[in-house]
Amino acid sequence: MVNLDELKQEVEELIRSKRVARINFVGVTPWWGRDHRGYTSDHVDEDGIVGKLRWFLRTVYNRFCVKNLNSYDEADSYVFEYLGSGNRKSLYIFKVSDSRSIPNKKYEKLNRVNVIIRGKEQENLIPRDMNFTLEIFRSNDDPKYDEIVVGGVLITIAFLGIGFSPNRGFGRFIPAECNDTVAKDICSSVIEGKIIDAFNKFYEKFREIEKGCNRINGWEESHVPLAPLTESNGPDRIQIIEACNKNDIIDVLNVIHKSVLKSSFKSNIRDPAPHIHTWIYGLPRNASITVSTTLTDIRDVEIKEKVGENNVRKEIEDLFENLKKSGNIKIIERYDKRANKQVHYLRSPSGYYKLEGSKLTDVKRESMFIISPIRTSNNSYTISILPFLSLKDNEEALDNLVHIGIHDGRTIHIVPLKEIISMNKADSYLFDKEKELAINNKDLSFPDNVSKLIQVYTTALKDNIMKECR
Repeated sequence: MVNLDELKQEVEELIRSKRVARINFVGVTPWWGRDHRGYTSDHVDEDGIVGKLRWFLRTVYNRFCVKNLNSYDEADSYVFEYLGSGNRKSLYIFKVSDSRSIPNKKYEKLNRVNVIIRGKEQENLIPRDMNFTLEIFRSNDDPKYDEIVVGGVLITIAFLGIGFSPNRGFGRFIPAECNDTVAKDICSSVIEGKIIDAFNKFYEKFREIEKGCNRINGWEESHVPLAPLTESNGPDRIQIIEACNKNDIIDVLNVIHKSVLKSSFKSNIRDPAPHIHTWIYGLPRNASITVSTTLTDIRDVEIKEKVGENNVRKEIEDLFENLKKSGNIKIIERYDKRANKQVHYLRSPSGYYKLEGSKLTDVKRESMFIISPIRTSNNSYTISILPFLSLKDNEEALDNLVHIGIHDGRTIHIVPLKEIISMNKADSYLFDKEKELAINNKDLSFPDNVSKLIQVYTTALKDNIMKECR
């Protein structure tokens, strides 16, 4: 006769023998994961954790191991070895349990939240407080990759973030305690908020396990993002902005949100700014805008590319006509009660788009900069910038990027970005007011090449965080 108690004990012992780690995670920034309806989820998804872990590990292999930086292929071959792929089973199983989701009305005060949920059913879209337990199991008896997997999970969840909008500080969790956790030294550094120590310990352990990974690849040679360094004279090292110290996570996340906005680079929010290259902080960055106009007929709206010329390329003319026909560019008439008369407005797409021929499309590009709130040992927050830089893919992206704006309420101005990163070319493409503003800040306006652009906007990001933190 089967003894159920003994059988249960045997099963529990088998599970324990396969369990690599069991970690209770406590939220230190708001959780903004999405469920299948687009609402804020009340649980953390294992696939989200594994997906972000895979991405982080690929950047680490890109930095220290691979010889071909043209794609993720070589890095994937390493990661697939133990985390599997579509055709290969993962050696590790991840299980989330005890998700404890708590609504928090104060998150309605977050600037980024207000931007995202404006005009939508708000109650189900607000971020939440969240705690959860993560267990990691190994299917075989070889512990070779345990330290990489557990250490990578700790760094990913604490400093890179999971869920929606992690690059802007949401979805950070730290272990409640370390106990006998694999990668205990990394765990301790994470709890103490010592991000440099945590990365150093992880990289050291990574190199011990992956013995052939003794390279330090450079971001200027890469089409794919490289994990940040802890020591470097370049823009690709982790930066801690210790002088920005806040007690309230609302204040911290609002600082982060403002620091990457184009408006933070302006002295007057109404100034035109095609010369401010915030596309480097990630895309999309566009919207439909409406400005007052003296025009009453859509046929009087002009399209310009080069400022001093009335002629534009055929594909730009075709694009302009298509946007008018589709109603994306139009004249709107409204009654103004205060003026007691009908007034007119010009509506047009504005911001960054991809232009291929006469086709205009939205662009999605992940930011190379992960801006992370770091909770310190005294429960206040500092901010850290984690740059996952690459050059070659950004050079290629620039070829088809344009900036669209409305000039003087009557002219749609389409500017190819590659023509305005150097001063000698930009003269033909910028209006006088734009040129004046650009010349007043030459380093940011005219870096001459994408490499320099990335460098100056890395510094500018740190400066903006400091400015917004005051």
